[in-house]
Amino acid sequence: MYNCQGWIVLRISPNSIKDIEICSQEYDDLEDEFIRKFIEKVLKELKRISSENHFIKYELISFNNMSDFLTIQYSRNHKSDVIIKFFEFVANLGNGSHGLLYETNDEDIDFQNEKPYKLYRLLGSKFEEIEEKIFNGNLNGLEYL
Repeated sequence: MYNCQGWIVLRISPNSIKDIEICSQEYDDLEDEFIRKFIEKVLKELKRISSENHFIKYELISFNNMSDFLTIQYSRNHKSDVIIKFFEFVANLGNGSHGLLYETNDEDIDFQNEKPYKLYRLLGSKFEEIEEKIFNGNLNGLEYL
């Protein structure tokens, strides 16, 4: 079984808006438009992935004057790199975003029951695998059916 769960705070870098000489209200309006278009591209990509028969569940939580927060869950019988590619897509699109993705794949030749998770970090335009120190090794007492 292959599963992954994660979250992303969707933001664009203020450096994306080149002309900072404009008045504050115009800047705010321009920033809102950039963010709106960014979110539209992210949702369009998620819909494209879903339409290709991938079992993905996601929720975008938006608050007024706050960051947009995306949660994502994905499950398949066998590994697929579609969510890894999605996180890379976000990294390339919005260099102000950040998030985490947990992955477990019991068909991986390096899979260990006591260390089942791989962890990936999205930080700006960088997406990379990092060492998982929270769950792996501390799963004693959990029982699976």
